[in-house]
Amino acid sequence: MRESAVVIVFLRDDDGYIRRDRDGEPLVLCVWNSKFHTWCLPGGKLEPGETPMDCAARELFEETGLKHKELLSLVYEAVSYGEEDFKAYVFACRRTTPHATWDTVVPEPKSSYTYMPMYRMIQVSRYGGFYQEMMRSANWKIPT
Repeated sequence: MRESAVVIVFLRDDDGYIRRDRDGEPLVLCVWNSKFHTWCLPGGKLEPGETPMDCAARELFEETGLKHKELLSLVYEAVSYGEEDFKAYVFACRRTTPHATWDTVVPEPKSSYTYMPMYRMIQVSRYGGFYQEMMRSANWKIPT
């Protein structure tokens, strides 16, 4: 079974509150996937012997150059049965602030990244259907 881990990172202000666009939608970290020409959440395949949480932290670092100092929490787990068995673990970064939580340690990350409203990322991403199902099935509640 192929397994992957994905990370949801909400942009937060210095006081720890989630930043929102003018319509009140939370802003999430999105990376450009040049292989599939789409915006997506940071993530990728688990390596042999790697835990899903370790994979999420590694992929976040590799794709953005950001290193998370706090634990990630599992918010969703999905199994899809198509041409091959596939399992995805979705983690969220909790209580992150630009000054207390992140170190930018790589000047040239593998991917371009930006923050955009979750609804917009769902619209433009090749994986929008998965993200929408994740939010619906997990009875998604955005942390404050």
